[in-house]
Amino acid sequence: MADLIAYLYFFDYQGSPGDPQLGRKVFETKSCISCHGPQQNWALDQGIDLARPADLVRTMWNHVPHMRELIVTRNIDWPQLTAEELRDLYAYLLRRATGN
Repeated sequence: MADLIAYLYFFDYQGSPGDPQLGRKVFETKSCISCHGPQQNWALDQGIDLARPADLVRTMWNHVPHMRELIVTRNIDWPQLTAEELRDLYAYLLRRATGN
């Protein structure tokens, strides 16, 4: 199911690269950094498959049970991403993972 959702979400993604600088802002403003920042225990770079953009969506989908618990505990708003924000987030995470 996660692969299907990822495919549908990225259906019009072809040829539209994201902006890593904007992706960093998404990472910060959508509260990703509150759990995956430099001062946190959960390293973002471990166990995340970024071979294809759809892999990020699948990984996030599978991460939902953990996110839900933390969002309730920390009283954080559930992150809602537009297609553009997700493209930029993917570009940021890919750059971070490859060190470029």
